[in-house]
Amino acid sequence: MAAVLVASTALATHGAPHVTLLPDTKGCTGVLPSSGGNTDMRVAGGTLEPGGTAIFEITYPLDASNVGKQFTITACAFINDVATLKYLVSFVPSNQSYVLQMTFAIPDDAPVGGLYCNYAKTTRSPTAAQASQRKAGPACFVIRAPRVTVATPSSGGSASAPPVVTGPGSPPSTAAGSPPGAPTYMSNTAVAAP
Repeated sequence: MAAVLVASTALATHGAPHVTLLPDTKGCTGVLPSSGGNTDMRVAGGTLEPGGTAIFEITYPLDASNVGKQFTITACAFINDVATLKYLVSFVPSNQSYVLQMTFAIPDDAPVGGLYCNYAKTTRSPTAAQASQRKAGPACFVIRAPRVTVATPSSGGSASAPPVVTGPGSPPSTAAGSPPGAPTYMSNTAVAAP
């Protein structure tokens, strides 16, 4: 799966964190938590669909001696329990209440309905003795289907005609009274992705 990574942060002294997408996922099993760590991560937003974005926030327990020093984390995204992406993120916390916010691209070919889980581990920190405890995750979400476009019938249609639904996941058949080739409008109905 190919992905483009975009990153942003809040409260960093040097701007956005530096993000490097690695060419393989070797070592991702070492990022998975083996016991309770002291780092929290959560899904904070994004489109959460193939070709879209996922925003994660990580909070670290810091003391005054850590402020302004370089941290590096290894983060791995697992889709349906398979390591899919691995990246390094370097950042410098600017205060003791630091929140690292990262926005990552979701691969274009990510499976709709798949479980995307992000895990992170501090691999380089000012307090090396705590590095083994600084694992975060999983922060997970179910990959959403791409949004569909809904158009109302043209001026030639009746006011009671259902809207025309287009896009991935549209039902294949047409309803009576719909223009030829128009998909059937099925309100409150889940349709399997193609």
